[in-house]
Amino acid sequence: MTSIFVNIDLLSVGIAVASTAIFGFMVFFNNRTSATNRAFLLFAAATILWGVFNYLSYQATTSIAFWFLRLTLFFGTMQAFFIFHLFYIFPQEAVSLKRWYTYGLIPVTAITALFTLTPLVLQGVSRVFPDGRIAEAENGPGIFLFGALNVGLVVSGLVILIRKILL
Repeated sequence: MTSIFVNIDLLSVGIAVASTAIFGFMVFFNNRTSATNRAFLLFAAATILWGVFNYLSYQATTSIAFWFLRLTLFFGTMQAFFIFHLFYIFPQEAVSLKRWYTYGLIPVTAITALFTLTPLVLQGVSRVFPDGRIAEAENGPGIFLFGALNVGLVVSGLVILIRKILL
């Protein structure tokens, strides 16, 4: 019975990854020079990698699963940044990014993403299931930066998109 659920999980992740990849490439190849289409492809790629590592983090046992969990957070940060980027530049064909974006947001996002790979965000495993999978991870002090940045990027991106739609 358990193997059926594992296979359903794998099937659902496979379908999500395949459909995201197909949609991402369809949009990109529709107009390769469009900044919006390139941004959508980057968002799709980050979403695929986030989904794959998220699946692997709860399927693997402790030693490697902890790194998969960190990579899930890494690609989650990239996913949040690329959805913000997509909504920020939508529907432009070409963009010129402002100084605060280039010298502020991009470095803060890159540093936060790199922090997710260190004990600053996830310090270790605090509880393990009997089969060796991670039940609970111990957060580090950087988890607040990770959470604030990711929530801030997604909420800000949605506000920007809604304003563009309504105005």
